[in-house]
Amino acid sequence: MQIILSYIILIIIWSTTPLAIQWSTVDTNFSFGVTSRMLIGILVCFLILFLIKQKLIWTKQAIKAYACAAIGIFGAMTMVYWASQYIPSGLIAVIFGLTPLFTAIFEHFYLSKKALSTFKMIGILVAFVGLVVIFYSDLDLYESAVKGIIGVTISTMLHAISAVLTKKYQGSVHSFTITTGGLLFSMPFFIAVWFVVDGSLPNSISTQATLSILYLAVIATGIGFNLYFYALHKTDASTLALITLVTPVTALLLGLYLNQETVGLSVITGTALIMLGLFINQQGERFFAINSNTT
Repeated sequence: MQIILSYIILIIIWSTTPLAIQWSTVDTNFSFGVTSRMLIGILVCFLILFLIKQKLIWTKQAIKAYACAAIGIFGAMTMVYWASQYIPSGLIAVIFGLTPLFTAIFEHFYLSKKALSTFKMIGILVAFVGLVVIFYSDLDLYESAVKGIIGVTISTMLHAISAVLTKKYQGSVHSFTITTGGLLFSMPFFIAVWFVVDGSLPNSISTQATLSILYLAVIATGIGFNLYFYALHKTDASTLALITLVTPVTALLLGLYLNQETVGLSVITGTALIMLGLFINQQGERFFAINSNTT
């Protein structure tokens, strides 16, 4: 029951995060938005550790787990914040929907999983065709979108490899400890990027941006990150990645109604192909086996 509740909360958080990221950087540089979020978020995480009476540990295994978590926290978050300058929030979630595919590939190579089946390979191919459809349609509209698509794709890959490696080294290390340790390892890099990119505090921040930063820090980071690493500890990385089957649709709808984002035919087509690819990848063997048994 706890893991199911974690999944539901993560779906809600991950559906709202892309839009909140865009709102949080309306009046500020992307580097300030992500750095301020993580600074507040790490304070929240330390408070949570205090409340549940957990401490950071510094064994070799824990340090490896912190470093692996930091790949996703710093690498994936920095890239997605940077990319949010160029593409709508809904499209960010759509591309992030490729997470299960990247996760399956990295699990195969890093965790010595069994060879990818024919259905999984077909699913990966179909989903990437969907990404290409979105990529080339936006290339015709405006070149800046290409930066955003590439940025989110890299972010998705970093998120997937971080999940796989963290799962490999997590062992008995408490999931909430990994969240805080990963944030602690990431903070020098966030601050360095902010200093290089901008290095100054904004003169003023709108209420919308302030509330978005607080939401991302407290809810998406303090609660979302901890639930994510908890769920990762309880299940496989590829199973957890299935959350992104739901979030692209919900995030597109939120962007459409709350941020007046446009959703063109190419985005709809590309999204449909990505969803179809994910379905074939995850359920193809079972689906066709059921149908073959009923005929």
